[in-house]
Amino acid sequence: NLHVYNPDDEEPFHSTLADKPAWEQDEEVRPEDREPNGYFDLLTWQSRRVKIHPKLNENGQIEVDKFVMRKGTQFPDSYTLHGREPMIAFRKVEKPAKGQYPWLPLAFREDRVLWRDSLTLFEPLEKTRPKILEWLSDLTENNIIPRSAIYDLNLIGLISDQAKILLWRHERLPLPLKFLKDETLIAKLGEALDLAEGISKALNTTTWNLSKLIIAPEAERLNDNQKKEVDSLTTSLSADRSYWSNLGISFNSLIIRLADNKYNEGANTLIWWAEEIRRVGTEAFRDAMNSLDRNGRWLKAVTLASNDFERKLNTILKPYRDTEHKGGEA
Repeated sequence: NLHVYNPDDEEPFHSTLADKPAWEQDEEVRPEDREPNGYFDLLTWQSRRVKIHPKLNENGQIEVDKFVMRKGTQFPDSYTLHGREPMIAFRKVEKPAKGQYPWLPLAFREDRVLWRDSLTLFEPLEKTRPKILEWLSDLTENNIIPRSAIYDLNLIGLISDQAKILLWRHERLPLPLKFLKDETLIAKLGEALDLAEGISKALNTTTWNLSKLIIAPEAERLNDNQKKEVDSLTTSLSADRSYWSNLGISFNSLIIRLADNKYNEGANTLIWWAEEIRRVGTEAFRDAMNSLDRNGRWLKAVTLASNDFERKLNTILKPYRDTEHKGGEA
């Protein structure tokens, strides 16, 4: 998992002669701002210090009864990991605020699975995907490792609010090395993700309309309290969360299928993906409906919402109908 280290070629980024791992450095760690001397310094960055207080117990043995945790070395406010940290993907902020650096790390979010941003991980655009993937791409280009290889991409991180850890997450994606240089594969992946996002929007809209039909079926315009109730019911149904969670397994298969020529020769992978989206989206919507209390109002609301969602599905997925297996229908 280590990137190639070649200071003469500034790989993975510029390093000075003082670049050493922490245990070889002569200077004591101080609570001050400074920039890393290079890759080794960054990999072993000492942002905290722990000082232990040993003492002799009654048996003459050394034991530790106290320790002090202190601030260590910090990055200056102007320092950015973009272009330096090889394990992080970055996304460009199109309209950064005044003084904001235009490249931000791709991070986990509580309400969003990370594979939805897989284009940022795979796309061979300058300064977006992790530098370690650029290194893998170079290795395949030089025939050091076969382009047909498939690696496991582990995505690990946490979500915090200042010093409070909200959650940690670990996602896995297959990484066919073909994706690192093939723009056609990237384009197909982007199309597949756009299609999934389209169904997600349809699911959210229909679920919100379903909630409105239950909360305020006669209202042409919702007041503030009604809107809060509708939003709250929509959130509690969790249709969109269920949709993205259950679609993850199919997405892993999608990546493999896109990279494997035999699937593209036998059947269009995006047609298969469209059917997977339809299946998972329909199941998510059905589960949301079944979680509601059943009464007369429920039956009418569900009937209207189901018909609406089916129309949306057919409209969005129409270009991906498998006409070869449907009697040549247009």
